[in-house]
Amino acid sequence: MQITTLSGSVYESQKKSAINNSPIAKHIPLGALQVNPDNTITVTNEDGTTQDLPISEQAVLDFCQRLRIPKSFGQRMDKAFDEGFLANLINMVKSTDNATVREVTLLVDPVKKVIDRVLPSDRAMISNEAFLDFVEPIIDAHDLGVTHFGLDQYGAIQLNCLSKNNMFKVPGMDTELFFTGVNFGNSPAEGLTVRSAVLRTLCTNSTIFADAFSLHSLNEKWRREFNEHMLSLRSSGFRPEGIEDKIRKANVTQASVAEMKSAMSAMQSSGKIIDLNFMQRYCPLDKVSRAYEAKGINIGELSQAQVKNAKAGITIWDLVNGMTNYASNDTRSNMDDYSRQQVMKSAGNLLYKKNYDTENLIQIDPFGNEMLLSSREQQIVRGDA
Repeated sequence: MQITTLSGSVYESQKKSAINNSPIAKHIPLGALQVNPDNTITVTNEDGTTQDLPISEQAVLDFCQRLRIPKSFGQRMDKAFDEGFLANLINMVKSTDNATVREVTLLVDPVKKVIDRVLPSDRAMISNEAFLDFVEPIIDAHDLGVTHFGLDQYGAIQLNCLSKNNMFKVPGMDTELFFTGVNFGNSPAEGLTVRSAVLRTLCTNSTIFADAFSLHSLNEKWRREFNEHMLSLRSSGFRPEGIEDKIRKANVTQASVAEMKSAMSAMQSSGKIIDLNFMQRYCPLDKVSRAYEAKGINIGELSQAQVKNAKAGITIWDLVNGMTNYASNDTRSNMDDYSRQQVMKSAGNLLYKKNYDTENLIQIDPFGNEMLLSSREQQIVRGDA
């Protein structure tokens, strides 16, 4: 199988878009934060002009997290006070000696002009142009081919690169062939990241991302550590550590209902158009629900612990591949390349879980429908005899 890489013209077009749409992030000292009575925040533009931007509910919760205020308090404040609640909250904190938070980073949606996230002060410090200037020589040096160049609404990048010279098989799965590579990312939330990437050739473009290394600065120290990490990846053929064992275990371990619900949630959050019925071909959660209903159990009423112990009837490996198959090939949800790669990343997180929910369950019931003790022995144990 040949790996299909992006043409030079497509890559340059995406690169131009990425540079022109770098994340809009404002690094602001808490003491300089100007919150208005209508709960907008005044920010200063590059040209020195100012504008008042509204703030999303998620950003309010982010503020609470940054200030170490319980999320429930922020939610109650939001419902109780329409005007001025955020200004009062921030001003109250600013008036105290709050040593835990000195600065924050405001992430602005460049389309809606809304402050959508409030991140720690060390985030959003690497521009897309600096990111690409940094990773392009690395891609060339390691003979990687760019297969996907994804951008999200904030200008964050996912750059998927595969090695044409590194492939492997998993013992016992002779029909499967895998290529390895690297996924580079740049986002305010995670900084610059590099993850191992594994392409499963039976499903076109179905890629799984694994272990992540991240940095939030391009100073000499971080560059040196990053380059050392890349050399380590290359020395292993970009193959994630323990990938063969993980795939073998995933191929014989049933997924739990909790793991299937998590997979469905990742798929639903990726697209602009949600077709739940169509999604069932990749993640048959409805079929699982009907199977439990036939036994008198409503999985929607199970506790968090119970759904982790409830088997879903398919293996972890099938669930992982359902997610990556959906991310690679679905045309109904209007996913962009960035969102597709986010689903693949979620699939990799599932594959690389330290322990699958059902793998430690004892599969054998030595007692069946019988009890261990006879009626007489029960009386003795209880002190009734």
